[in-house]
Amino acid sequence: MRLDLPLEIAQQNMEVSKLPGVRYDATLKLRNLLDIMQNFDGWQFAEAVHALSQSRWIAMKRAATEGKDSDVNPEFLMALKMAVNKCREQCKHIELDAAVDRIDGPMNLFFTAYGTPTWEGVQTEIDVLWAAMIPELKRRRFAYIAHQKAKIIAKMENGKENPWKNVWRRFPSAKQEIKEGIYSYALELNTASIFHLMRAAEIGLRALARRMKVKLPKGKRLEWAQWQEMLRGMNTVCDDIFTKMKAGSAKDELLEFYRGTLGQFYGFKDEFRNHVMHSRKSYDEIKAGSVLGHMLDFMNKLADRIDEKGRKVKREN
Repeated sequence: MRLDLPLEIAQQNMEVSKLPGVRYDATLKLRNLLDIMQNFDGWQFAEAVHALSQSRWIAMKRAATEGKDSDVNPEFLMALKMAVNKCREQCKHIELDAAVDRIDGPMNLFFTAYGTPTWEGVQTEIDVLWAAMIPELKRRRFAYIAHQKAKIIAKMENGKENPWKNVWRRFPSAKQEIKEGIYSYALELNTASIFHLMRAAEIGLRALARRMKVKLPKGKRLEWAQWQEMLRGMNTVCDDIFTKMKAGSAKDELLEFYRGTLGQFYGFKDEFRNHVMHSRKSYDEIKAGSVLGHMLDFMNKLADRIDEKGRKVKREN
C-alpha cells in the first residue's frame, strides 16, 4: 500500500507493522511477521496513518483550489477528527508517547479553541504530528533473521523437535550458553556465538574430568582450573588406564571414549577457545555454523555417556 506521506514517513512504512505493543509478551522468542502484525495491531496502525495521509492530501489540494486560509467543510472536519482519534488509539497502544501528547495537547486545541480550522492549518498540524511520530518510530528497531537460521531457533524452541533436549537434560548449566550461542549465530554475531559455545563445552569438559576423577595439584577445584590443567590430568588418567587396567573390550571401549573425547576438547581449545577467550581472532558465519553443528553432535554424544556431575548415565537406544 502506498501512503502519500512526507518522504521520511514513506521510507518508514515498511516497518510500521513491526512496532512493539504493551500487551505483547516480551520474552525472548522467535516471532514471525504475521504474529507481530496481529499482536501489535500493525494493520490498524497502518490504516490510521493512511487515513491521516489522505486527509493531508485533501487539505493540500483544497488549499490550492480554494485558498490556504479557507475554512474546511464540516464533513471533512468530522472525518479528520475520527482519523486523529484512531491514530491516537494506535499510538497509545504502541507507546508513541510524544504523538499522544501532541494529539491531546496542541492538536486538541486546534480543533476546539481557535474556530474552524483552515486547509493550511490542517496540513501544518498533520506535519507536526508526523514530526512527533518519526523519532519514536525510529527507536523501535528489529533484527531480521534469515529463514534457515530461523528454522534452527524454531526447532530449539520446540520441545519435541529440539535436538539439544538431551544435552540440556544432562547438562542443565550449559543450556543458557547454548541458547545464547544459537541466538548470536542467528543475529550474525558469529564470534559471540563461538564464545558461548566454548563456555558450554567447558561445562562438558569439567563433567568428564569429574567422571575420570582427575586430581589437580594442591587440591585445586575443577571449577577454577584452566583447560590445559584439566586436559593434562585427563591424559594422566588415560595413561594409568593403559598401563594398569586389564586388557579387554572394557579397557578398549573406555580408552576409545576418553581419548576420542579428549581429542575433541583439544581441537576446541587450540582452534577456538584460546583465540576467542583472549580476543585473538574473529570468526565468520561459515565457521560459526560449522562449530554449532559440531557442538550439537559432540555434546549429544557426551550426554549419552555422562551427566554434568560426571555420573555415568544409561545409554538410550
